[in-house]
Amino acid sequence: MPLPQHYNSQELNALFQQGNFGAIAEKSHLFLKNNPKNPDVMSLLGVACARAGQLPKAKSYFERATKLTPKTPSVWNNYGKILIDLGETSLAQESFKKALQLNPDYPDALNGYGNVLMDLGQIQDAVQSYQKLLAINPDHPDGQINLAQAYMAQGEFEAAKKEILSLIKKNPRHAEAHHQLSRIQRYEKGDDHIKAMQTVLASPNPSVKETVLINHGLGKACADLKDYPEAFAHWKAGNEAFKKTINYDFAEDQEVFDCLHQWAKNMPPLFGSGTLKRKPIFILGMPRSGTSLVEQILSGHSEVYAAGELDAMALAVRKNVLSDPNKSLSRLNKSVLKTIRDAYIKDINALPTDRGIITDKMPLNFKWISIIRTIFPDAPILHLKRHPMAICFSNFRYFFQSHGMRYSNDLMDIGRYYLAYDELMQRHMADHGDAITTIDYEALTQNPKQHIENLLKTLGLEWQDACLNIEKNKRSVKTVSNVQIRSSIYTKSSEEWQNYEDQLKPLKNMLMPVLDRDGWH
Repeated sequence: MPLPQHYNSQELNALFQQGNFGAIAEKSHLFLKNNPKNPDVMSLLGVACARAGQLPKAKSYFERATKLTPKTPSVWNNYGKILIDLGETSLAQESFKKALQLNPDYPDALNGYGNVLMDLGQIQDAVQSYQKLLAINPDHPDGQINLAQAYMAQGEFEAAKKEILSLIKKNPRHAEAHHQLSRIQRYEKGDDHIKAMQTVLASPNPSVKETVLINHGLGKACADLKDYPEAFAHWKAGNEAFKKTINYDFAEDQEVFDCLHQWAKNMPPLFGSGTLKRKPIFILGMPRSGTSLVEQILSGHSEVYAAGELDAMALAVRKNVLSDPNKSLSRLNKSVLKTIRDAYIKDINALPTDRGIITDKMPLNFKWISIIRTIFPDAPILHLKRHPMAICFSNFRYFFQSHGMRYSNDLMDIGRYYLAYDELMQRHMADHGDAITTIDYEALTQNPKQHIENLLKTLGLEWQDACLNIEKNKRSVKTVSNVQIRSSIYTKSSEEWQNYEDQLKPLKNMLMPVLDRDGWH
């Protein structure tokens, strides 16, 4: 029986123009049957499925489209965007490269390629891609802010500020520009930028993005002015607005933590060490616990390449084990663990360096310690310990968009997440304590030379002065710590939360069992 006529490409175009992406995704297999070799249909199905949140399905349609029309740069460009969203950075890089081979002046592909290079830590190459994009299209909607963020990652704050001020002049309501400027600006009373941000927030019907980012910008400004109640109120308003858009429920994370405890009880025996071209050092802990500082210290050593926050371990675990949490335990066998190990090794071997030691400072790798110990039994694991209130407050005051940080928009969610992290780390320490080096952030910042000497000795590395003089380190850093780590090691950051004790009382009460247990004041 032939398919109904309304599953043809004309109907697909009509639904696409209406923005009815959910309907397209639902009927995509029927459109495919009627148009099995139409690359335009494949591309529309891919875009529609992506906008409907069905990324694996979107990827499959773009794979078909690239085979049907391998010389169409827009197809490779769109395929690259999907791969970025899926975290498949290396494949995304190749896709954008192919788009640019076909059309070297393709603005969106230059922007996408720059974004991939940022993710890979190749910041200078990203700068060049963005600069070429802006030379071709000065009004590209993302080029200038992306270039500014690349400059910030390199510590070139004046160049970043120039781009941001140019953006704000062209578009006084550019929320991302205001937010990024607030991160590198030190505010004094009467600062014109404070007034500019207040104007955006006071305008009729500010967008969600404006509400979120401008509030975070004003929170930073008020903190600089020591108006702590007002700063907290702005951060709270921004976080509440963002949380409404993501529908976060801690139960989702709790389900993952429950899986992790099950894994810890059922992990297969350790793998043999094997010969690794590049040896990883895992720097982990709660986000904002000091992982960036430790990586900055180690990156000063001539034998170490700082890879930043690698998604490789999390992506491999999610793809091979956590795609269905209910079946995760049955999937956790030696064959699957070897697949995870091979995928991780492939990613770190592709890094642009000839150094033999790689630091992976993805904080949330604390979740996978049981797996890391099994597949890389000789890999150093550095666990950052810091005052719980300092960590949780820092999670609250900074804006994070990544999926793994969705808990960070509400104090109670942050508290629940911290307690789940602490419980898991207690288990890891009981099972693998001899293989985990705990670094006390406060002790490190108060007596850096002694603690850096001890750390290097633990890692089998000779002392080098550059490890202590981190303010002279010019490497690129793309995390929210890229402003702080351009300064010398300082001791006061863990005390900032005390300016907000009244607002943080509910959180402190929740964390009191941990605070009392570990003697935090």
